[in-house]
Amino acid sequence: MSLNGGRHPIAAQRVALQTARGVTQVDARGDYAYLTVRLPAAGDRAEQELAVYRTLAENGFSINLVRLHRESLSFITDAAAGEAARSHLAAAGFDATVTGPVSLVTLHASEMRLLCGVMARIARALLDAGIPMLQTGDGPDTAFLLVPKEQADAAVAALRHEFGVRPPGRPILVQKFGGRCVATDTLLEHLENVAPGIAPPDRERDLLLACGEIISTVIMTQTLKALGLRARALTGGQAGIVTDRQFGDAQIIDIDPSSIHDLFARDEVDVVVVAGFQGTTEPAEGARHGDITTLGRGGSDTTASALGAALMAHAVEIYTHVDGVMTADPEVVAEARTLPIVTYDEVCNMAHLGAKVLHPRAAEIARRYQIPLWVKSVFSDSPGTRVAALEEIQPPQVRQVTGIAHLGRQAHVRATVPDAAERPRARVRLFTALGAAGIPLSLLSLDEIGFSFLVDEEHAPGVERIAGELAIPVEIIPGRDLVSVVALNMWDVPGFLYRIAQALVAAGVAVHQMADSEGSVACLVAREDVARAARALHAHFELGR
Repeated sequence: MSLNGGRHPIAAQRVALQTARGVTQVDARGDYAYLTVRLPAAGDRAEQELAVYRTLAENGFSINLVRLHRESLSFITDAAAGEAARSHLAAAGFDATVTGPVSLVTLHASEMRLLCGVMARIARALLDAGIPMLQTGDGPDTAFLLVPKEQADAAVAALRHEFGVRPPGRPILVQKFGGRCVATDTLLEHLENVAPGIAPPDRERDLLLACGEIISTVIMTQTLKALGLRARALTGGQAGIVTDRQFGDAQIIDIDPSSIHDLFARDEVDVVVVAGFQGTTEPAEGARHGDITTLGRGGSDTTASALGAALMAHAVEIYTHVDGVMTADPEVVAEARTLPIVTYDEVCNMAHLGAKVLHPRAAEIARRYQIPLWVKSVFSDSPGTRVAALEEIQPPQVRQVTGIAHLGRQAHVRATVPDAAERPRARVRLFTALGAAGIPLSLLSLDEIGFSFLVDEEHAPGVERIAGELAIPVEIIPGRDLVSVVALNMWDVPGFLYRIAQALVAAGVAVHQMADSEGSVACLVAREDVARAARALHAHFELGR
C-alpha cells in the first residue's frame, strides 16, 4: 500500500469507519399485489416459467421479488395492476391468485449475506409482533420482507426496535498493489510443520499473518528507494489503523492518519508504504498496547479505501490482475471487456456477487466517502476503470446492464414443515441455531410446505446436523452457484426478467431459484451450467460490444 504525496502540505482527517455488523436502516415502501402462479404438473418447467414471464412482459407488467417454488412461482407487481395481470395469465392458461395490498419492508446492512443470525432476529421480531411474513427477498446489502400493507408500519417499528435502528487540502494518491503477500504461504507451512494438526488461536495466527505483510511492505519500500524515492514503511498500527477484536476478520473502526500526515508535512518522504490487511485493537484495560489483527479476505483493498477516506485522497488506485472492472470474468467469458467507468453502486453489487476485482468492504467505504477510485492492472498500462457517482456518468456511457458476476460453492437447503401454523416457529428455531453456529444464510424463500435458503457449501454438514437435532426435515442440494446480472436499476423495467429467462432457456440452463433487487438479478444454477449461463447472458445483453 503506497501513498504518494509530493511535496506540499496535505489534508487529513481522523475518520471513524466502523460499519455496524448488522442492520442499519429499516423502511417500508410501495403498494403492491402479490401473485402466486400455479404451474402445471406436466410439461417442461423452464418453458412454463418462460411463458409466464413472456405473458407479463408482452402486456407491459413490471414484476419483482420473483420466487420459484415446488409447484408455483410468485412475484409482486403494482397493486393497481394485480387483477389485470391475473386476467392475462388466466387467458394464457395459468391459474394465479392475488393477495393484497401488500408492502415491502426493506432492511439495509453492509454484506448482508455474510451476516449470521439476522434472519433469525427478523423472523422472531415479526412472529412476536403477530405480523405474517408473506415472502422474502434479498440483494447484496438488503433484505426484503413482504407483509400486509396495514401492518407495514408495525413491522418497521418492530424491526427498528429489534436492531436498534433510529428513524431515518492537497491532493494525495493512495495505491494498493498486489495480492497475497510473498511470505504468507511459507509462514503457514512452517507453523504446520512445528505443530502438525494443532491450530493456533486466532490472535496468534493474526500475529503470524501480519508478519508476512510487514515483510512485503519492507521489500516494497526498499524497491522504491532503489528507484531514487524517499520511502518509509509503516505497519497498519503505526499508520493509525484501529480495528475491532474479531481476529482474522477484523473491521476498521477508526483511523488516525497523523503519523502519515506528519511524515509528508516535514518533507521527509515521497512515498509512505503501509502494510495492508492489518491494524491494531485499542489497548485492553491495564494493557499498554493493542493486539495486532488482520482484516480477512480483501483486507488490503479495504485498507486502501479507508486510508483514502482518512487522508481525503484525490484518488485511490487498486492494482489487480485484470485491466479494470470487466463485464464478466474473462476466464469464463472470452468476450468480456473492460468498463471505462462504473458507479459506486455497480461496483459494490459486482463485488458482493462474486466479481473478484475489488472487495465489497473497499467498495462500500469508497461509496460512503465518495472517494475517486480507480481499478487498474499491475501488468499493463491500460487506463483501467474509474468508479464514480452516477451523476458523473453521461450518455452514451449510461447502460442498462453493467455485467455478469458469479458466486460459487453454494448449497441449496429446502426445509419441509407441512403444518402452516408451526412453520414460522420452525423458521425461528432453525435460523437461531444456524446463527449461533456462525452459519450465514441468504436467498430465503417461503413456499407451500416449507422454506428454502442458501448457505456456503462448507456449512452444509452443519446445517444438516442442526436441522436433525431440531427434527426439521431438510434436503440439501450441493453444487449450486449464483450467476447474476448487475445493472444500474432494473426494479421497474417491464420484461427484464423475461429477457434473462429467455437467454437461459435458449442455452439449456435450468434456474432453481431467483433473487432480484434494484441493481441485480441472481439466478441459482447447477455448477456445471455456470459458464454456459454467464456466456449466454453476456451475449444476450450484448456486453461484448
